[in-house]
Amino acid sequence: MASERIESLLLADHAEVVAGKLYLTGGGFTGATVADLDQPIRFCMAAILHVDPGGPARTIPIHAIVSDPNGQPIGGWTLDGDLDAPTTGGTAVIAGPIELELTSPGSLMLRLTFGTATQAVGFRVELDEVPSDADDAGPPGPLRLRFGRPVAPTAAPRAKER
Repeated sequence: MASERIESLLLADHAEVVAGKLYLTGGGFTGATVADLDQPIRFCMAAILHVDPGGPARTIPIHAIVSDPNGQPIGGWTLDGDLDAPTTGGTAVIAGPIELELTSPGSLMLRLTFGTATQAVGFRVELDEVPSDADDAGPPGPLRLRFGRPVAPTAAPRAKER
């Protein structure tokens, strides 16, 4: 019986797939600092999906959502689609924009489900703190990203590798 798995899932400044190749800029961040929450927060997600050969040709559902640490949807973004998997199996790359409308900063989770496989990546959105000498600091940047910093949410169970 063929099985599906998520090889990789990450957040990026920009991600797109062209002719089966993933083009990624600024990937792998775990946090964002924003000037305010008056505007939507925009970034991208990218994933590499794999289907083992040997099973019947089938359609595999793909679903992604951004949630709070308790699993409640937040920010108004979801992804729903299907992947037509041939009997030979193979690898597929997906990428796309995420736009979140948040009312408060905090820890979030991007959770991707591909058939029976689930993977999640946690990240944190924080407000930029204006320094006491704000006149000398200039305007705050629209989005500053942090790499490799631990975040509060616990990742969902990963699909078992075979």
